[in-house]
Amino acid sequence: MNYRSVVNILGFILILLGISMVFSIGWTLYYHDDTHYYRDLKALLKSMFITLLSGTILVFGTFSKRKRKELSVRDGFAIVALAWIFMAAFSALPYYFSTDFNYIDSFFEAMSGITTTGASIISDIESLSHGILFWRSYTQFIGGMGIIVFSIAILPLLGFGGVQLFKAEVAGPTADKLTPRIKQTAKYLWGIYLGLIILQTLVMWIEGWLLGIDKLNLFHALCHSFCTISTAGFSTYNSSIAAFESPIVTWTVIFFMFLSAVNFTLHFLFFVKGSFSYLKNPEFKVYFRIIIGVSVFFFLSIYKSSIPDLTTTYSKIESSVFYAVSFMSTTGFTLTNYSDWGNSSQIVVFILLFVGGCAGSTTGGIKLIRTLLVLKYLKSILRKLIHPKGVYPTTKYVGKPDTNLLAQELVSEHASNSVKTSTDSWSTASGSAEQPASTQSSAKYPTNHVYETESGHYVEFDDTAGNERIHLYHKMGTFIEIDSAGNVIIKTVGNVTNIVAGNMDTYVKGNYSVSAGGNIDIYAKGNLTEKVDGNVKITVKGNVESAITGSLTEEVTMDVTQDYKVNLTTTIGALGSIKASAAMVVGGSSISFN
Repeated sequence: MNYRSVVNILGFILILLGISMVFSIGWTLYYHDDTHYYRDLKALLKSMFITLLSGTILVFGTFSKRKRKELSVRDGFAIVALAWIFMAAFSALPYYFSTDFNYIDSFFEAMSGITTTGASIISDIESLSHGILFWRSYTQFIGGMGIIVFSIAILPLLGFGGVQLFKAEVAGPTADKLTPRIKQTAKYLWGIYLGLIILQTLVMWIEGWLLGIDKLNLFHALCHSFCTISTAGFSTYNSSIAAFESPIVTWTVIFFMFLSAVNFTLHFLFFVKGSFSYLKNPEFKVYFRIIIGVSVFFFLSIYKSSIPDLTTTYSKIESSVFYAVSFMSTTGFTLTNYSDWGNSSQIVVFILLFVGGCAGSTTGGIKLIRTLLVLKYLKSILRKLIHPKGVYPTTKYVGKPDTNLLAQELVSEHASNSVKTSTDSWSTASGSAEQPASTQSSAKYPTNHVYETESGHYVEFDDTAGNERIHLYHKMGTFIEIDSAGNVIIKTVGNVTNIVAGNMDTYVKGNYSVSAGGNIDIYAKGNLTEKVDGNVKITVKGNVESAITGSLTEEVTMDVTQDYKVNLTTTIGALGSIKASAAMVVGGSSISFN
């Protein structure tokens, strides 16, 4: 194990944690009229100093000028596991120094916040100062997306081995890379995470201002946004969301709890790529159906019951939907005393908390996708037990994707960039781009076999006579298609990176065309050799600059014609010589020799 790198990265994480305590100090200074103002300020400053000092010692104690080694899978799991322990241990210091809690109780509260569990030992939450309340919510904020993902996003040094950290940190059966680079993926995830928090904060703050809710100022809106998007559930009030006494605020919290339990990959596709892929995702569809079904179940179970907090039909509908989303997302916000709903509802609550939301979200639990996989596996086992000799298809036709449309899109984009339509357009070697014949097939199973993954990828094998093809489609839009003639069509929606350890040879029997909407850079550390059997034609619309540090030798076996439409200036820094084996003719309106 690479112990030096593990300890070094843990030190950086502690430094980040210590710096983040400054926000709690700021709120403490703002609400200087708190009962324990000086005690809490001193506690936060002391905690910040200890955390920063400890992190600095770990960083500089393991500093090395040698090149950092790549992190292994074991290193990644060690960093993630130790990071949660270290963060909880130092996050407990503000509680320990500012309250009467012993360190074990403080550690419990901190660990509950960092892991977004939501369990608390504090009976009177409103007795805490604003600085400590903010720190309590802030621990859930940094734990919601994960401090490791945050570190990968902002620390360049974690670019080495970031894949191992990302895989160990992300809560799901697979770690989806939204972009080719882990660092960029982490930035997108945290960008969406912060965007949702900012949006909910603004909405709740405006609602509190318009509705005249004194308890819902900017501070409380921000704290509840932290706890909602992280699906943690720490409220700044003893009565949780019920303290606001507003249906509008309740439905706002429901909406953002619902979004927080959705796979952030779907949010990425919507907000960044502009693709509404929610209804195409199998996990989201099951998640949405469960929310609807559980809400109906809760409503029916309490419809005819006499619960003091639920006297109207609307209040029962509101509470049913609220608790369905709150427990499914493992947020744990409360609105009423749900313990009076009966044993059947309590069992459903337990199941919801156990399962959790979608993979790739901030929710807890084992995740819905894992539950679905287990159920499908059990279904397969039972089917084989009942019909041991049964034959079942392993593939299904899903009717997607329409590769012809994708191919047309590719050719259309190529044509628009290649065909010369204006003075600013590019031209291919042939000057045109023809659209290939359609490869779309209407065949279905068993001639067409299509496999769809849970995340939306497709693999298609079309055995239709005369129209055979192989098609690989990524959910982001990238695809590879091999048609019946053996032609290959490749479309990439993102970047393409080729890493070749040895030599690379490219042989094209026909024409070879390259069109780029941007710049083309060629860098050779060795020699560059170009051999052309035919003619060379170069058309440059801009300037041409050549910088040669060595000698220049040009040998032409036939005539040379140079036609300059403007002035020609030749400057020779040393001796100049012009020789001709035959006659030399120099002509002009005037000739001057100096």
